[in-house]
Amino acid sequence: METIATKPIPKVPGFPVLGNTKQLLNDPLELCVQSYQKYGPVFRISSLFDDIVVLAGLEANQFLDQRGDEFLTAEEVWGAYSKELNADNNMIAMRGDNHLKMRKITKRGYSPVMFMGKEKASLEALDESFEKLCQSKSVKVLEVVQNMTIDLLGLLLANHKPTGYEKDIKYFLKVVLNVTVIRMWPKLYLKHPRYLKAKKRIDELAKKVLAYNQTHEHDQPNLVDDIIAAIENKEIELSDADISLMMLTPYTAGIDTVANNVTIMIYQLMNMPELKAKAKAEADEFFKEGSFDTKNLRKLDVMMRITMETMRRYPIAPVVPRTAVDDFEYEGYTIKKGQLVYMAQGVAHFDASIFKNPYQFDIDRYLPDRAEHKTKSAWSPFSLGDHKCLGNRLGEVMVCLITSYMLHQLDFEAVPKDYKMKFSVLPTPGPDHGFKAKFWKRQN
Repeated sequence: METIATKPIPKVPGFPVLGNTKQLLNDPLELCVQSYQKYGPVFRISSLFDDIVVLAGLEANQFLDQRGDEFLTAEEVWGAYSKELNADNNMIAMRGDNHLKMRKITKRGYSPVMFMGKEKASLEALDESFEKLCQSKSVKVLEVVQNMTIDLLGLLLANHKPTGYEKDIKYFLKVVLNVTVIRMWPKLYLKHPRYLKAKKRIDELAKKVLAYNQTHEHDQPNLVDDIIAAIENKEIELSDADISLMMLTPYTAGIDTVANNVTIMIYQLMNMPELKAKAKAEADEFFKEGSFDTKNLRKLDVMMRITMETMRRYPIAPVVPRTAVDDFEYEGYTIKKGQLVYMAQGVAHFDASIFKNPYQFDIDRYLPDRAEHKTKSAWSPFSLGDHKCLGNRLGEVMVCLITSYMLHQLDFEAVPKDYKMKFSVLPTPGPDHGFKAKFWKRQN
């Protein structure tokens, strides 16, 4: 980071009025990769609603990791989301001591420890979902994986499956994120009757989850139990709206992260039969006793490397929006206070000096003799710094476990067999709903 700012920030050409909106809606990561290669680590883009400064590349990732919280805040970006739910305290929007306190309270609840003691119940929940998959000639893969993800998150983090609320959760998140955080949809969507109905339904779910966990004891406390205990012990002060927001988090926090990655991995395995055979043999060995031990998850080596490569090649959050807290200087440029900043952390995933042949899907890049992901701050699918996703390890484990167990129990093929994966951007980059597949039980 340089100390004297003298250069004007280069502007990426776009259309009149729309600016770079079309490119952002088509492939924001590729826009940032190409702009980084042409203009360097700092450049300016625009959407229909915003003027945006982008910081990209490995140097930007290391800046975000080491000093990001000094100069950038998520409060303004995520504050609109909190306001929509009448909440004042939302961990992702916080900074400083309050943010660290909230992370400490919820750290255990967002970790793979949540699987301990629930291994059998987790597989039973997945078996129930798999049974439904096999009853149809074909299913929309992303949709069914989203539903099983919501159920599993509810079981692990709140001991409460949100049966009947899955569509409300997905629709609410889609609208509220596109309007308040991504800022690509007009605010008019927040007045739509379907959205208002979904919003009312998820508030109802939040109250049910709170009541259930207040009246039921668990052998191992979950995320919601930890939050309730912190409130009762006066570690934190939260309004009813704040509490409702936190009760919803188990169902909303990892839907896209888990479901998008599992869906892409299913597609990749369909098209890479040798890799599929290796992962299947590993899964059969891991689940041969009918359950698993959370402490032995590292034995899923092939599937974990498939997971890591999927997260590198198709990052769920290639860009994270922040706002400049004050004027600061970076790489010879001045970033003004209040400026909307996109930290394009996914650009480093396509730096050929770090990841050899970056557009190639190659799980061997994570083997000890290559270890390309070990470059500090290079592999960053969960953001970096003080606001790095607290559930990053839980997310990795869920993706790995769901896909491995699916390989152990089921076989599948795309419908039609020659389907080519298409991607959408909003609210998060991932596969679109057009990917259909047929599933059937393996004859073990």
